[in-house]
Amino acid sequence: MKPTVVVLAAGMGSRFGGNKQTAVVGLKDEYIIDYSLYDAWKAGFGKAVLIIRPEMEADMREHFGNKLEGKMELVYAFQEHDFPYPEVQNKIDRPKPWGTSHAILCLDGKVNEPFAVINADDYYGQSSMQVVADFLRDKVSEDLQSMVGFEIGNTVPDNGTVNRGVCRVDGDNFLEYIEESKAQKTDGQSQVSTDSGETWKDVPHDTPVSMNLWGYHPSLIGWLKDEFKDFLKNTPNPEKDEYLLPTSIYDWIQAGKIKVEVLPCNEKWLGMTYREDLPVVQKAMAAKIAAGEYPLDLWA
Repeated sequence: MKPTVVVLAAGMGSRFGGNKQTAVVGLKDEYIIDYSLYDAWKAGFGKAVLIIRPEMEADMREHFGNKLEGKMELVYAFQEHDFPYPEVQNKIDRPKPWGTSHAILCLDGKVNEPFAVINADDYYGQSSMQVVADFLRDKVSEDLQSMVGFEIGNTVPDNGTVNRGVCRVDGDNFLEYIEESKAQKTDGQSQVSTDSGETWKDVPHDTPVSMNLWGYHPSLIGWLKDEFKDFLKNTPNPEKDEYLLPTSIYDWIQAGKIKVEVLPCNEKWLGMTYREDLPVVQKAMAAKIAAGEYPLDLWA
């Protein structure tokens, strides 16, 4: 069975100032999602699920149309703040969904095969999609899942700071912990801070970080559904708190329920957080097309 790629595309894009999922980055009006799905198809994925807000459906269907016909099955799933327990959530004054673990609940009944999870506004590169596809075909199981580990030096801009999940791995390349940190480069040297930028320390260029590219067994969907009611019952700030995949994964690692293999990757990441990031991504994609990495008309 071919694996599925799941695209988390229901974010509000508040820092970007709009739907960055539909920002044009290619020369033929492609989104970052187009390139991620193209790379997934080339790597052997058989289905794509776009998790979106209901109000995005018309635009997404118009954009993708039948582009993937004959390549991958395309499925839409909808993330709303009152899914899947409206009797609980309608009592909470909350305008947006509950985060990445909540998004995975939208796959219930739609995905029964191993699957990868990616962000809609991140470009991960061709080899990263291949390495997770190979893992999902050959190694994944209920107690063995995966995360692609990017090198921090390939994910931090030359100027400014970004947030990164710095990974601690054991001698067999299994994930022990992800520490949310600020990251920057100073004179070409990668640095991280765990105290909101008060102090910084140098780290090697190849220090693995999480960019939210995961490879999962379908049993994960049921586990998250079972735990979501407990989250809703116990969260101290239900109007703002989020139900997040890294938190769920870390809890299961600590409990000995799963192991997560960190898959090395040396791709250079591209992504959009702020509006100013858009021309940087557009320039990079134009260069990839000029170098022959992608066809000019991606889905022709």
